[in-house]
Amino acid sequence: MLTFQQFITELFDQPAKFRKDHKASVDGQNIYHFNVSGKKYSAHVLHDEDGERAHVAFAQGNKINTTNDSPREAHKVIGTVRHVVAQHLKKNPQIKTAQFCADNDEPGRVKLYRHLMKKTASKHLEYDDGEQTHFSFNTGELN
Repeated sequence: MLTFQQFITELFDQPAKFRKDHKASVDGQNIYHFNVSGKKYSAHVLHDEDGERAHVAFAQGNKINTTNDSPREAHKVIGTVRHVVAQHLKKNPQIKTAQFCADNDEPGRVKLYRHLMKKTASKHLEYDDGEQTHFSFNTGELN
């Protein structure tokens, strides 16, 4: 029987299949689609103007950075987002930093992003501006 930690790690390390939407991916916006438990999601990787930073968000349907899933599904979704980002960064070596942010009125999401950062990068920055908690990492620090 798996421990809870092993269970969570397994969810993070076994992403859902995803595909890039080439028609919708324009002007520095890259969109990837995937399904978890029959629900449609998209991961958005937005390049800033100089192309060296990427801002990451995900959506269930048309609601950005939201998921009303069970904890198991939420971990599977964020694990898939992690793999999308890792693949995207490998294909875009000009990107130096990546950033996620979570509204502070969603403490579960903040905790999930904190876990994501620990799994994604050996070092990351985290700061709270009072409304949102921002997470960023240098792409050279990928695990």
